[in-house]
Amino acid sequence: MHLNEAFATVYLSAINGNSRQGWQDAFRICEALDKNAIHARGLLDSIILWPYAATALEKCAGCMAKVHISQHLHNALIQVKDVDSQDYGNILIFVLEGHLYAEVKSRRQIGGAFQFMISIPVMEWLKTNAEIWRNQIFEQVYKKNVPDVSQEFIAALSQSSV
Repeated sequence: MHLNEAFATVYLSAINGNSRQGWQDAFRICEALDKNAIHARGLLDSIILWPYAATALEKCAGCMAKVHISQHLHNALIQVKDVDSQDYGNILIFVLEGHLYAEVKSRRQIGGAFQFMISIPVMEWLKTNAEIWRNQIFEQVYKKNVPDVSQEFIAALSQSSV
């Protein structure tokens, strides 16, 4: 929780206007992508424009994630010493749930679910894979590998949500 607090409070500060150079650059890129986007007016436009819109949104999200991870997560890992590598690996479930939630909020249920399903290949193609970045930062700071989410954690999480 200390890591999440150290990581999240800086992000919330940035999106509320207290941003540093990296955030200002990411916001500028996102604004330019949105400004140059051709917004869909109907179902046919949505289908035709989907590849650009999806790429633009992923590129914007990638810029913001890169700043958030390379600056805030890095600093939080230094500030909060001795984060357990398995706990850190397990947090990925919440990162993915947040990603799915954001997709559904921005694209509605069907569009969000579809986008989430194809987002990993798109992120790989755009070189914006936040999971890789977050693991690299952890390995850089702590000199330890990040394990996959443990099956025990998945089972315990499933039991708690029943």
